[in-house]
Amino acid sequence: MPCITRESETALPCNTWKDSELFPGITRQEKELDRLKAQVQNLQKENSTLKEHSAVTFVHDIVDFDAIHNRILFELKLGQQASGYKTAQKALNRMIAELKILVDSL
Repeated sequence: MPCITRESETALPCNTWKDSELFPGITRQEKELDRLKAQVQNLQKENSTLKEHSAVTFVHDIVDFDAIHNRILFELKLGQQASGYKTAQKALNRMIAELKILVDSL
């Protein structure tokens, strides 16, 4: 009986180049995609660093803790001789110190 298949693989026509990539365009795009992913990650890190720096700058340069401290004490309507005034003053000073430490640790 005659054979309906070819006996040798080499007899089949070859539609790809030997020893080369099947789709060189896809490989270039994958390399470009990897490069762009790395670039996005670097930009995200840089953005995060800038956000932290801007928060620290804001707290140190913009926020006037002394003015806030004095305004809160004034709004409590306590005289400077009142025992509650000194307690509130100590608490505010402690809170401001803790906030500054927290911001500096960022």
